[in-house]
Amino acid sequence: MAIAIIFVSSCKKKTLVNVAKEQQVVSSEWLNTEFNNQSFWSKTVNLVGEETFNCEFDIPAISEELLKNASVLVYAKFYGYEPTIWPDEKIGLLPKDIFRFAIGGSMDYWSAAVSPGKVGITVLNNSGKFPGKVNPEIQFRLIVVPKTALIVTGTKPLATNPLGKYTEGELRELSYDQLCSQAGLSK
Repeated sequence: MAIAIIFVSSCKKKTLVNVAKEQQVVSSEWLNTEFNNQSFWSKTVNLVGEETFNCEFDIPAISEELLKNASVLVYAKFYGYEPTIWPDEKIGLLPKDIFRFAIGGSMDYWSAAVSPGKVGITVLNNSGKFPGKVNPEIQFRLIVVPKTALIVTGTKPLATNPLGKYTEGELRELSYDQLCSQAGLSK
């Protein structure tokens, strides 16, 4: 099976394109959640009054086949938190919980849901009310890791995937820098 990916993502009218190499660990560019001062976050209130903010990216390259044969990891570059807790531009793998303040603060729960053609991002504050709006500088990046260590077509190896030896759980334990370094991705 060949995994050739063209990342086309859009959140409302925004479109980003990244052509990925065949059979290797690939990534999207950093995806923004605001374009021309228009935020792509929508607020939802559930039946018990808890507020969540959601943003959905349309990514047609994510198929059922890709989800069966690769791990899709969603990373975030967070901005706007207290620097002693989470410095600006620090990168974290979703899901991620971040305290807003060092003492007596609330916590934000960030999560991602990957499905065919879509990646949804959700943030919920443990107080049930999100304090303010989502920082428009926060960015997201997808990294797709094929689940095989050696990619073959017929009998001839095409490429090796140094991360294919890891389970998805083990991939999640690698730091962003370790994953990018082993996969040969720019950070």
